[in-house]
Formats: sequence, C-alpha cells, structure tokens
Amino acid sequence: MIFIDLESILLIIDIIITQGVQMKKVIFTIEGRRFEIELENSFALHVEKTLKEQGIELDRNNEATKLIKAFLTVLKENHEAMEQLKIILNKI
Repeated sequence: MIFIDLESILLIIDIIITQGVQMKKVIFTIEGRRFEIELENSFALHVEKTLKEQGIELDRNNEATKLIKAFLTVLKENHEAMEQLKIILNKI
C-alpha cells in the first residue's frame, strides 16, 4: 500500500487543475497547517460549499478527522452516483 501525505495530494491536484483557466484560491487550516489551493473558479466555489457542508470551517483551524470524514462522505456520494450512472447506462 502506498501512502501519500495530504500536502502532496493537494499539490498534485493544484498542478493538474491550473491549466490556463480562471483560478480562485481555497484556503483552509488543518491541525495548524494552512493550505492554499488554487482551483478553477467554479470548482473552487463548489469545493468551498462542500467543505462548509461537511463541517470544515474555512476561517478556523480544523481537526484532521473532520477532513477525512468529509473526504469519505464525498467519496461515498461520488461512488453512489457512479453506480446509479452504470445502472442507467446499462438500461440504454
């Protein structure tokens, strides 16, 4: 099993997404470490909204467990959406 630290994951996401589009910074703090991630503008707004919905406060320090829980919740939602898409595509 390969383990990658959170900062490396966020850096990789930042590099992939910042390809010539209007960008917006999403800033949040986890366990005293401030993260600034530049994302495409509309996606950044979506990320901010989702983080807030999952209990991540953008203007305060957050526990790492909150971020992990938020990640797993969104991952589950994505998985369920993909499963529903597969069912719909199989009906076509």
